[in-house]
Amino acid sequence: MRLPSCAVSATRAYKGVRGVRRIVIEVRPGEVRAAALNDAGAPLAFAVERRGGRSQVGAIYLGRVTAVRANLGAAFVNIGAPLDGFLNLKGKYGPGIVEGRAVVVRVTRDAEGDKGARLAAGVALPDGVDMATLPVPSEIVPAPDLPARCLANWFSAATTQIVVDDADTFADLRRIAVRDCPMAQDCLELTASCTAAFAAAGIEDAFAAALDPVMPLPGGGSLLFHETPAMTTIDVNAGRAEAGGAERLALETNLQATTALALALRLRAVGGLIAVDFLRMGEESARQRVLAALKDAFADDPGDPQAAGFSPFGVVEVVRRRVGPSLAATYLRTSVMRSPETVALDALDAVRRRGGVRAKLMVSHAVAAQLQGPLAPDRRALEARLGFDIQIEAVSHMGDERFEIEDNR
Repeated sequence: MRLPSCAVSATRAYKGVRGVRRIVIEVRPGEVRAAALNDAGAPLAFAVERRGGRSQVGAIYLGRVTAVRANLGAAFVNIGAPLDGFLNLKGKYGPGIVEGRAVVVRVTRDAEGDKGARLAAGVALPDGVDMATLPVPSEIVPAPDLPARCLANWFSAATTQIVVDDADTFADLRRIAVRDCPMAQDCLELTASCTAAFAAAGIEDAFAAALDPVMPLPGGGSLLFHETPAMTTIDVNAGRAEAGGAERLALETNLQATTALALALRLRAVGGLIAVDFLRMGEESARQRVLAALKDAFADDPGDPQAAGFSPFGVVEVVRRRVGPSLAATYLRTSVMRSPETVALDALDAVRRRGGVRAKLMVSHAVAAQLQGPLAPDRRALEARLGFDIQIEAVSHMGDERFEIEDNR
């Protein structure tokens, strides 16, 4: 896990979360989870990366321009990925970008669905790299992995602790800190053997809550999240009516919703188009108060969310920078079910934490297919680490969200 100096500056172009006192990094078989915490130990942001879904944000490529679309103000660049990347030409880097020319670009947003990665030009080459000797396309600087990005994006003078539960990751981060971020060296801390970092920080419940479609509000109301590939919709629901009538209840609930919404978007890593259905308010002054509160709540969000005004039906459209998939897109088959891949990774992590000299996993056929297929390299790596083979039994009556470890220690 090497983070070149030029990649540090590239990732820091994505403004970090403010007020991060602690960074928590948990390494699981096939997956890394991270959290940024405030002074009180409450999460400010979560991030997840899986071996099969490594982010390419921050990677630098020598690509070739395959097409220039003047009507879009953009060019498409072959960087060796299945889909050509999208390079915005609006600005000073437009002139000189012509079809067939080699160009150095940095990935600013991962490919998603049928859309290629977002790219930026005007990237300085690392010392000692000669473009003339490189094949086109080629990777010049690999993307930093999640722990390295956390150090680059979240660490500041206010950070006092970086907790890691994996010795190899701890050593890698220490090497990066020595080279690029000396202030972080004294903040690094390795948890006790077999102690999961999220459990040590007491944030497992908060992580689970970030996957729940319902987020309670202090006054008894709630936010209801529904994510689709095209957009995310959020309904604001009221609690019990109090003295002052429906208009006052709507205003107070909507004001509470603005603060909760800003936090939830960071914790859930939600980006793209977001439609927020606030409670209906008849007074224009009340709507302006809610919009002002929403703007204030978004002020420190690194995703730079922008909110439009209220529609006639009480809906506010928000656009937030999407860097990668949301937590729900990574963890859930739907908004309320864990995917077989997630259950399989949980099962491997349970075996690792459990210890012993043998283990037999009883899982559904879908989870077994993950363990014996795409996740087989992670399973074999864990077996080598533990010194025994993990037996897998596909059980017909076992639900896709369950697993059992036979107690045969």
